[in-house]
Amino acid sequence: MKNKAVIIILFMLFPLIVGLACTCGLLPIGGDKEEEEPAEVTAPTEAIREIEPPAEVLPTEEVVPVEPVQDAELAGGNLSIMKATWKTVEDQVYVGFLLKNQSPDLTLENVDYEIKLLDSSGQEIAQDWNTFPYLFPEQTLGIFYLGYLEEGDPPVYNVDISYGFEGTSAPGEFFNPLSTDKVKYWEGDFWPIVTGLINNADQVTYTNVHANILCYNAAGEIVGGGFTYADFVPAQEQMGFHAFVDTFDLVASVEVFPVLSSSSTEYEDSEEMWGRTAILDDNFYIGGSNQMYGGAVIQNNLTDQTLSNAMVSVTFVDEEGYVTNFGSQYLDFILPGEVIGVAPYISSHISDANPSTYTMFLFPGDVEENYELSNNVFRVNSAVIGSDFDSNVIVNFTNTYSKQVTNVSAFVLLYDASGNILGGGNASYSDPLPAGGTAEVEVFTFYDFESTVSRVDAWVVPNYWTTFE
Repeated sequence: MKNKAVIIILFMLFPLIVGLACTCGLLPIGGDKEEEEPAEVTAPTEAIREIEPPAEVLPTEEVVPVEPVQDAELAGGNLSIMKATWKTVEDQVYVGFLLKNQSPDLTLENVDYEIKLLDSSGQEIAQDWNTFPYLFPEQTLGIFYLGYLEEGDPPVYNVDISYGFEGTSAPGEFFNPLSTDKVKYWEGDFWPIVTGLINNADQVTYTNVHANILCYNAAGEIVGGGFTYADFVPAQEQMGFHAFVDTFDLVASVEVFPVLSSSSTEYEDSEEMWGRTAILDDNFYIGGSNQMYGGAVIQNNLTDQTLSNAMVSVTFVDEEGYVTNFGSQYLDFILPGEVIGVAPYISSHISDANPSTYTMFLFPGDVEENYELSNNVFRVNSAVIGSDFDSNVIVNFTNTYSKQVTNVSAFVLLYDASGNILGGGNASYSDPLPAGGTAEVEVFTFYDFESTVSRVDAWVVPNYWTTFE
């Protein structure tokens, strides 16, 4: 069973949300910690969402079409480019286009593109490129690039786009596993935002899934975009995303293109893999400042093996199933049997969004072979809120190991009088700490300051940069 929790959120300053370990359930706010029936997953819908156009459309400059360097014939008839356009706005250059695999029965491998911004003499001003391992039969991939002109750079006269692929293969049973659901464009308080869900129809979990975003005006022209990553998308599940985008015109619709990246890794879905970790407690809520706060307590269920590259994700959705916020937290190492508290970084709240539920996943990552430590050697002596700011926690800890240690991480969770998680944070301590030495690290925490903190828990753990001497 996947480490997943689905929880109802109510608009209260002091909600009583309690998560279940290794369950998928709905819990009411302010009730007892009792298990209820799992929530149903909303059925997928189309990936492009129309937005009500404003009453008045402001005029803009004409979008310039791009003449691609390589056309479908030069690419063997399998790869083509569409809607290639660019536009300069002050010191920013917007470039967008579509790459499509025209073949109905061949997968293109190592598909690449390169964008060059050129001056009037054909000299390169700036460039961007990327490579994707697969473009499945008839799959379309949207590409967006935002270039910045430095002081003294000449104007962009032309944009050169080259593209190609290294080989083809018959897809067989390896189909395109990724699609999108509930994609939505938000004006945002300070910057436009696109949110949605990435669906994984495969039997394996994928990491580092790339999602390109294109924004269109009412005429169907590309007027902006962006990209984001999903750290992982569990097998036959959904994962939310929240991405800022750049636009130069009024947006009428958006489209998101999830694709496996060069750094994607696949994990066979199994009870054994998901059983390596557990969610012991979790609580997320909307605070008085209309921001999302919270945290979770997780555990390495393996008593003799260290886990690495574990990840926590939290997707918040409204009553219609649209993503409003997204939170994530990396855990470099979780030592054997260790319990640790995390407060994932949560994306800024959209003022006109109303989250009602959240889904939390804990991805166990990898088993780390022959790690230096078999148990946590960092003893936390105290963790108290600092006198200057209510958001700062001072963690005092001792290195009980026989070696000097450099670079460790401190995690903090804050609780109210009822034992509900209010929030937390993490920080690094990078100075060398000799065997038996004691040190203090200041951790900035995020929680609703209108709440009253009754308990502070802290953990000090190794990270990727920890050295033992």
